[in-house]
Amino acid sequence: MPLPETEIIALLARLGVDEVRALAPVAGGFDTEIWQVAHGDDLTSALRIFRADQELSAIFERIAMSAAAGALPVPELRASVSWNGRPVSLLEWLPGLPLGAALFASPSQAWELGELLGQAQARLHQLPAPAGLDDFGERWSRWAGTEPPEGTRGQQLLHGDFHPMNVLVDAGQISGVIDWTNAGSGDPRLDAARTVAIMSAATLPETELGYDEMEEIRSQLIEGWQAGYESIAGPLEAFEPFLVWAATVTIHDLSQKSPTLPGIGLMIERLRALRAIWSGETRDDEEMEESEFS
Repeated sequence: MPLPETEIIALLARLGVDEVRALAPVAGGFDTEIWQVAHGDDLTSALRIFRADQELSAIFERIAMSAAAGALPVPELRASVSWNGRPVSLLEWLPGLPLGAALFASPSQAWELGELLGQAQARLHQLPAPAGLDDFGERWSRWAGTEPPEGTRGQQLLHGDFHPMNVLVDAGQISGVIDWTNAGSGDPRLDAARTVAIMSAATLPETELGYDEMEEIRSQLIEGWQAGYESIAGPLEAFEPFLVWAATVTIHDLSQKSPTLPGIGLMIERLRALRAIWSGETRDDEEMEESEFS
């Protein structure tokens, strides 16, 4: 349940925001409470309220956004505070729609939007990880009870949750990359594989389009992402073990969410099937052909 508006007003005052013109809770975040705040003469901010156990995540987010700011549009941190034991950030509200929303508003643009997504992630992976971030692969592997893939290497800046709902687009360009709480250092293939796993398994919205047409949109998005990513970063070599790893940790991640959240069970089932394909355990192409990364 969101905090009452009276408490949000008090929290904003603590952050130095007194002239609040409008407040609205933002739906969609699994782990944090987010409010859109209009204040001052013409400012709009995102008020991000973490759980009490997310202090390290809040720190990682601030470090990573600062490091990525030269390569990607990221929110400016306007203020931060601890509120009743919970880390809080006041961030710039960036323009645009989530790429996922833009995709289903204009499905014919799936490949082009995927290409933008891949190019943005590849630019991120050109950056060395700053001091203060831990090893992304080791953290997730330890949490999910699995091992990082053999050949894992590199100390690049990784987002950790780079998918179409955390990337904003405006006027045909990437206008923002948000939600950096999973950021870390490591092999870019770990981050890229997480992106592919999420896009491959995400539950698609109900539209007037049929199943086959929706799956073709998914395929076009992923193919565009791969083309965009590799146009900057080069081929994703020895990628299948990283896809298997990403499926495993993402299944564990989803299993921690509320089972009542829409689509969670279907995503887990799909990831299990994809993991079997990526690991070579099965080649059920008739069932999962449209979702296989190539």
